[in-house]
Amino acid sequence: MRSALLLVAALVVGCSKTSPSATKPAPDASVAPATAVVEPGIAASRATVAGRLVVREKTPMQAYELTLGEKTVVKTDASVDGDPHASGPQPSIPALFDAVAPFDQVAVIRWDGMGNACNGWGYSFLGIRKDGTFKLSPTIDFCGGPEPTITKDGNRLTYVVPEHAPNRGTELVPGETWIYENGALSRR
Repeated sequence: MRSALLLVAALVVGCSKTSPSATKPAPDASVAPATAVVEPGIAASRATVAGRLVVREKTPMQAYELTLGEKTVVKTDASVDGDPHASGPQPSIPALFDAVAPFDQVAVIRWDGMGNACNGWGYSFLGIRKDGTFKLSPTIDFCGGPEPTITKDGNRLTYVVPEHAPNRGTELVPGETWIYENGALSRR
C-alpha cells in the first residue's frame, strides 16, 4: 500500500501543516500536526507507541531537547561549537508513519533555526520500537526549493525534492531522492 505526505513550509508552533493539495494519507500515516504548546517549554508533542515524543525548548531558538518517553533522543545548542545541529537547532515533528520495519513507527523530524535564509535546515527519521528503543538517522540537508514529499511503500520511506528553479540565476537545481529502509538512509 502506498501513501503520500506532502510537507509544507508553514510551521505553526514547531510543526508543519499538510498542504490542501496533499494526497489523502493512508491509515498507516499520521499527518495530524503535533499538539500545540501544552505547557511552558514544550514546543511540540506527539503520541507514539513508546510514549510521548516531545520537543522541549531550553533556550528560545537556540537550545532544544527531543525526548521519547523519559529518554533523550538528542539535545541541541546553537551556542556550542561543534554541535551538529547548530545551524538548525529546533526540531519539529511533522509526520509519523506506522509499521516501517524494523520499527513499529518512524517519526519525521524537521530541523529549523533562526537567521537561516532557507525554509528549513534538514530532515531526519526517528525509528521507534514499542519497547522504547529508537534510532535517529543522519540529517538530509534541505535548503529552499519545494518542500520534500515523503511516501511510504511497504517498509520503505522515499524522500523526494523535485528539480526546481533557483532563487537566483537560470540553472535548474537538480532534484534529490533519499530512501529510508531497514533503519538506514541512502541517497539514490
